[in-house]
Amino acid sequence: APQPGSVAAVGTMFYRNLIVGNRVSDGMTGVQLWISCVENVVAGNTVERQRKPGLFFYASGTTLASSMPRTWNRGISPLFWNLAEGNRTDTCSDGALVTSGDAPGLPVEFPRALGNVLRHNSFVTSRQNGVIVTSRKSESGMDASASVVGTVAEFNVVRDAPVAYHSGQGSDGVVLRRNHAYAWHAASGAAEPAVAFRIDSPATACALELNSVEGKAGTKDATITEV
Repeated sequence: APQPGSVAAVGTMFYRNLIVGNRVSDGMTGVQLWISCVENVVAGNTVERQRKPGLFFYASGTTLASSMPRTWNRGISPLFWNLAEGNRTDTCSDGALVTSGDAPGLPVEFPRALGNVLRHNSFVTSRQNGVIVTSRKSESGMDASASVVGTVAEFNVVRDAPVAYHSGQGSDGVVLRRNHAYAWHAASGAAEPAVAFRIDSPATACALELNSVEGKAGTKDATITEV
């Protein structure tokens, strides 16, 4: 039950939609869950040649005010329990980005993005990351509280990205299990070796289970940094 002094936020929610079987080429973003998206299913989509991420899952929590103007990208906007399964992206900035746009100077009192699942997807030739889970909170360097929590990435394939699977600042409780990281071709313009699994903060709880890493000749080689 709400306690005395509680504030209730009422807004729009995009709930239990099915985004299935689409093909998106040569645009900005393939499939975007943008603010207050809960229990949606994104499945069987093909995304090619996007300027930004192939799958872009975004939460927000950008004000502490008890009242606020109805402006774009403001408010308490959860990204809870969405599922991306069986999608393929090719030549995007990131294959899949799960993130929160919290203003860096504000505290995190609860996760903005919670329990999202990426399963059985293929992310090919991403220019930055195959999968990245992160928050803008890292920009402040002040608040280490996680706003992207409980993300599960399993049974995915990432091929030929500078970083295959990336748990960035502001994320916690990340599960990376039974994923494949392939580095068959050097990433375009990459100054460093490919990284299979990158965890930015030593404080992040990240389960790494039964993943595999493969280099140019079908076996792991020294040109890939595993973790």
